[in-house]
Amino acid sequence: MDTPTAPSDVEAKLPPTPETIPAEEPSWWRLGWVPFAVLVMAAAAADLLFPRLYGFGVAAAIGVLLGVGALLLLRRDFSRGEHIFLGVLALISFSGLLINGSILCWMAAIAIPFALVLMPGKQAVPATAKYLNWWQFWFSHRIREEVSNRAGRIKKILPLLLSILIGIISFIFFLCIFASGNPVVELVWNAIADAWNSVVAFLNLNWEFCFHVLCWGAGGLWFGIYTFKRPEINLPVAPAPIEKSHSILPYLSPCILIGTNLAFLIATSTDVAFLWLHRIPEGISQTDYLYDGAASITWAAAIASLLLVVLFRRSGSAHRSTVSRIAGYALLIQTFVLAVSVYMRLYYQVEAYGFTARRVLAAESIMMGVAGLVFLLIYMNRQGQLWSLLRPIAGIVVLLLLSFSIISPSQIAGDLNMHYASTHSHWKFSGKDFNYRAFSVQKNLAFAWYVYQQCPDMDLRYKIVSRCQNLVQRAEKRSWRNYSIYASQDEKLAAEILKQL
Repeated sequence: MDTPTAPSDVEAKLPPTPETIPAEEPSWWRLGWVPFAVLVMAAAAADLLFPRLYGFGVAAAIGVLLGVGALLLLRRDFSRGEHIFLGVLALISFSGLLINGSILCWMAAIAIPFALVLMPGKQAVPATAKYLNWWQFWFSHRIREEVSNRAGRIKKILPLLLSILIGIISFIFFLCIFASGNPVVELVWNAIADAWNSVVAFLNLNWEFCFHVLCWGAGGLWFGIYTFKRPEINLPVAPAPIEKSHSILPYLSPCILIGTNLAFLIATSTDVAFLWLHRIPEGISQTDYLYDGAASITWAAAIASLLLVVLFRRSGSAHRSTVSRIAGYALLIQTFVLAVSVYMRLYYQVEAYGFTARRVLAAESIMMGVAGLVFLLIYMNRQGQLWSLLRPIAGIVVLLLLSFSIISPSQIAGDLNMHYASTHSHWKFSGKDFNYRAFSVQKNLAFAWYVYQQCPDMDLRYKIVSRCQNLVQRAEKRSWRNYSIYASQDEKLAAEILKQL
């Protein structure tokens, strides 16, 4: 006779039903009230960031803060460095849109956060659920629980609402048919239509309102991208110890670095002795020495930096030699000194001839080169771990480029020329400067007007009048959404110029 199995044993062997399985919740975004707040922020950001006529301005700047702020509020799997990067990105893009309506800042604020979400991250957050985004989690988990808890009520409400909707459609359809052949019914139809139009007018349900509704709806779908699950990241593996290789030329690295340092020492010492102190030796052209040579220094610095990257790679022998390390750091210092020398040459050029867009762009490029030297120093100290620095290097480059786009080089050059014109009367500008890439009437109307007052030119006058007429026409159709500081200043100046011409 078989022994009956205990009920507890049977229940223990049975697989759990779907209702008894504990719901797994994604761990890479915050739950509770945060997703709903982020949903509203993302919808408002989509409406503000949508491109309108006559450029970008304060609306897009606010949209950038809302969009990036929503992402930072929602995600839990961003590292501290990624939080800092996105925060600086939001501030730079906000400044670029508010000051100059920069399209590059607008594009970067939309594309870079999404690209960051789709990239593997360093922050280890366990993937505890199968859901790919918040919408999938909501509809497959929350709504399913809600339906199971209130199934009876929904079964009663849905048929009733559907029946009422069909009844209203039938009423409108047949009333429209009768109104086409019966004047009395037509009066009733007109009365209903007038009542509906008055409600629409009262609620201001025009095309602009519908457009805002569409943008908010698109922003709600856009919110789902914020919650994408980042790709899995492989755990870092401890690097294998580097075996000392027996090279045929064991002294190649120190010899190369010492020879390069001696060549750089000649250039840096002469620059410090003559360029920095502005004491040009006899027989040397002051113009050639002070204003030329920046291109050769730039090429030499770039080649020296590439040489340090190759010699101080992980499998190289330079970082294992004391002489090579000292020579490498010395070469890095001399490269920085030459960067300062290029700035000195730019200073003397500006002091003699004034600012141009090319000189401002050169100064900005040297700033990126100095940032590259900082990363090169970190690379040398980390024994050639180049791949670990690629992400921060790319982030710094993007932030610097966006910072430079806040105000264009032409605008910076024109504003600085007008600011220092009283103390540099020897600076001479003419309308010919606006025929090339040195300056642009579109990007700096104030400086073009200043040059025209100092040196009248008919071709420059035509460009100024054309630009002013365009700005005045655009000013009449602008709204607060397109407001930017430079555009507002140019529109006011354009109205004054047209009165004088």
